[in-house]
Amino acid sequence: MDMLKVWISKLERRDRICLVTGLVTGLVTHLMMLTNKITNLDDIVCVPDVGGGAVLGRYLQMPVHMLFSEWSAPALNGMMAILLLTITCCILLHLLRLNSDTAAVLVPFLMLTGPSVASNMYYMYLAPTFAVAILLSVATVAITEWGGRFGWIPGFCLLIISMACYQAYFALCATVFLLAFAMALIDGKEPRKVIIRGLRALLVLGLAMAGYLLSLRLLPIELSDYKGLDSIGDTTLISRMHSVLRTWHRVLQYFVTRPESYNVGAPILWMRMLSLCLVILFIILIVQRRMVQSRTRLLLLLFVLALLPCAMGLTYVMAPEVSHASTVMTFSYIGFDLLLVAFLERIRVSALRAEGKGPATVRRQALTAFLTATVLLLIARGYTDYRLVNNAYYRSHLAQIRMEQFYGRIMERLESEGYVAGEPVMIVGQYDPEPLPTQQLNMGGEIYEDFEGMTLEAHLFLPTIRSFMLRRFLGMGITVWGQEEMETMEARQEVQAMPVYPAQGCVSRIDGVWVLRVGQEEAR
Repeated sequence: MDMLKVWISKLERRDRICLVTGLVTGLVTHLMMLTNKITNLDDIVCVPDVGGGAVLGRYLQMPVHMLFSEWSAPALNGMMAILLLTITCCILLHLLRLNSDTAAVLVPFLMLTGPSVASNMYYMYLAPTFAVAILLSVATVAITEWGGRFGWIPGFCLLIISMACYQAYFALCATVFLLAFAMALIDGKEPRKVIIRGLRALLVLGLAMAGYLLSLRLLPIELSDYKGLDSIGDTTLISRMHSVLRTWHRVLQYFVTRPESYNVGAPILWMRMLSLCLVILFIILIVQRRMVQSRTRLLLLLFVLALLPCAMGLTYVMAPEVSHASTVMTFSYIGFDLLLVAFLERIRVSALRAEGKGPATVRRQALTAFLTATVLLLIARGYTDYRLVNNAYYRSHLAQIRMEQFYGRIMERLESEGYVAGEPVMIVGQYDPEPLPTQQLNMGGEIYEDFEGMTLEAHLFLPTIRSFMLRRFLGMGITVWGQEEMETMEARQEVQAMPVYPAQGCVSRIDGVWVLRVGQEEAR
């Protein structure tokens, strides 16, 4: 029996379209990352480990990490991440009851070109681990919704596992729950049944958070203070209320008032126009579905949609000390695109039903034109994200090549002074505030300030990175120095008296250590 043919035949049309679109979009969008080793600061220092792992509350990262390439091979880890995210898109189509071919194309297209996915790819050693966490967070909603009376039990267990891989995807789970409830209300489900589903979802989210926090207490883990992780569950009520209000503010800033630095020009225009389209689509839906006649359902829908920005920005509630969520943490903002696609499909379905009741009118033609324009705006937004991602990859790759060559020139200078391979080397000082010699042509690097994982020349020359760059990318048997050791060496009088590279005398051998000075002081 041809099992593959049987399995494929069991897939619905929308699933096949979604799988093909997701895999092709992911491959094309991230091709440069998949075919080149574009490194990231954590990728340099942590591999083959996971870096923070347990001390960041992500105690399952290592077991999941070992299922893929521990050396962050991009063709393996990257493709596995794309596959897992594409499967997630298929589940989302079913959860939100999106049946059209357009939705089956738009959902994976918008997700796989998103900046958050590219940010995950920068952390290539953890990219599939992040994707597993994303898949589990969405699967939590699916199994809770479809698992019958006791679906909530495996639901909250899956969410605990997801959080133990990466906590921020708890926000994605809450976002998808709310989206599913909003669609159920729009589709005419009884408010009472939706409220019951909402209470069950609240139970799942609450038990998962409680179970996760309990696991942190029971396991021998001392949490780091990185981005307020050690304060999860320990903040005051006032601080928690303030962080809830901040979620709405941050989401509004992201899409309308103060977009991230990498959204320059057209992307800002697209997002603002799409935000306006979302409001208009909602009003059209209310009129089409005559929801004013069912005030209870309308009020409940308004309440659910008001909670949606809070769910999308839930990271600010989970870790109130976070002032600006990273690009990895904003993955839940895909909820904005999902809501747009869901509104578009439901309005189009209602419009098609109306067309069968009489001849086309100017109003219907105007509606069709508006829906078409909104779809085109979504495609334009996806393309600008695709453009952003590839420009960011290229800029990072260029920075890496420049710095590898710069380190090579440094090693040549050391060898010309008598350095022998295997002897200890320390590079002290920093180009501060002057830019690195390899950074003179910045090529728009400043716009990526908010792009988590993005690597520029200055990042690859931080004092804590230098030894790892020489070991990993030049294959030198270099001693890895601690910050305190480097500061002690920098403070010595004989080092202070040395000129800076490439001046004559910038290299000296002190207590058996070859020291090369590149700046007047350490970077702060």
